[in-house]
Amino acid sequence: MSEIPFIDYLNAVDDLLESRYGITSGDVDTASIAGCQDDGWSPVDCVEWLANKYELDRIDIGPYGGMNEENTDNRTRYDAAAEGAVCACVETAIESRGNTGPAIQR
Repeated sequence: MSEIPFIDYLNAVDDLLESRYGITSGDVDTASIAGCQDDGWSPVDCVEWLANKYELDRIDIGPYGGMNEENTDNRTRYDAAAEGAVCACVETAIESRGNTGPAIQR
C-alpha cells in the first residue's frame, strides 16, 4: 500500500488524466484509482491502466502538445517529464506534512 495520502495520489492521477486525455477522475471509477494505490502502482501506471480499461484516446494537452506523425517522439519525453513532475509533487506534499516514512518508489 502506498504511503501517500489518497488525496495526493488522486490529485496526481487527475493531473495526468487531464493532460493526457482531457478528463478527470470524476469521469472514471474512483474506486479503481484507490485500488491502484492499494496495489502500489504509480500514478502513471494507474492512468495507463485506466486508459486501457476505458479505451481512452490520448490527446496530450500538456507542454509537448498533441500527437501526430511529426512529434511522436515527444510522447516518450512527455511521459518522463510527467512522471518526474508527479513524483516531485507527491514528495513535496509528503515533506510539507512532515512524513518521515520511506522514500517513494519510482
